Amino acid sequence: ISVITEKKIVDARRIDISVEIVDANGDGYGLAIENKPFADDQRNQVKDYLRFLKDRYKDRFLLVYLSPNGEGPSDWSLPAKELGQWKERFAILPYCTVDSERDLDPREDRPDRFDDFLLSNSLADWFKKCRQTCDVDRLRWFLRDAEVFCQRSFGGQTMATGCETKALRDFLLSNPENMAIARAVYGSWPAIRDEICKDFFDQLRRRVETEVKGKLSKYAHDMCFGYSYWGGRRWADCFWLYRMSWRQHNESSSRGRTAICLEVEEIAPNGWLYGVRCPLAKERLSDHDKKLRERLVADLRNKLGAARTSSVWPWWTYVDERYRNWDDLVFKLHRECKDGDRREVMDYFVDLIVGAAEKIIPIIDEIEGDKA
Repeated sequence: ISVITEKKIVDARRIDISVEIVDANGDGYGLAIENKPFADDQRNQVKDYLRFLKDRYKDRFLLVYLSPNGEGPSDWSLPAKELGQWKERFAILPYCTVDSERDLDPREDRPDRFDDFLLSNSLADWFKKCRQTCDVDRLRWFLRDAEVFCQRSFGGQTMATGCETKALRDFLLSNPENMAIARAVYGSWPAIRDEICKDFFDQLRRRVETEVKGKLSKYAHDMCFGYSYWGGRRWADCFWLYRMSWRQHNESSSRGRTAICLEVEEIAPNGWLYGVRCPLAKERLSDHDKKLRERLVADLRNKLGAARTSSVWPWWTYVDERYRNWDDLVFKLHRECKDGDRREVMDYFVDLIVGAAEKIIPIIDEIEGDKA
């Protein structure tokens, strides 16, 4: 299998992505992808691509036309009278379908003649299916980011089904006053979301403190717990715990100690990660303390497995993808704060933090504890 980007063909044309698959008999199959997220087609562009592929691969090829929501090429690019001859050789793939039902798509400028060429799934769907069957963490993160990019850039719904979206549209458009209500709700949503997230964070802190003092009672006498929530500011929303017996690197701050942290990476309460965070960057440490930091990195990896590191994070990794983005979980967080019997997200984070603390505390004790 060979993959070429911007492959040159006739008349200075370039196919965005060209994949050639050769079987044991030496016969080739051509898969070509024309990426059209924003730009218009040139005259006879798709027509020329199809004819080139036909000449080269006979009937062993497929040209995929990748467009925002399943729009096909214009007559300028592929004349309608020639479309019929390319069945099974030409397909249209949306970046993201706006709704789960085709007839709910508000983009009504797609001619019916493309119905037979439109694939049932979207690129976002494909990324999702790949992610669900992938065992490699980093690849799953990439696939999730790609999926979210398709949804956010081309109108995918991340919190509502197609039927829910249609019901909301019908309600809003049925009465002008409903539009004013919708605008008010939209404007107040960040504040409502942040209030719910802060409440969840507060309950999480209390649960973790109770669990740690119960399961790790030998450390309870000098354990400190805290959190800050500022409404989705990157690197500002954080939960932490540490021992007072650990070395205080920054004397001007009561939190100037290495800590076990749950912190947000992205804008809004999204991109949660956890690990060990230090108060001083590695570049600011003395040679002796740099060696201790390197030892801390090595010990954490040996005990917890490989993960990411940075100048202030000796060890960190993202939380499970299902619970990483709270913007999508606000309704569930709110329900869990009100319903004590259903605590799926809460239980996950409590178990995550307490389990991490059980392994990490002895490591930091040995390197930065008062008896180190």
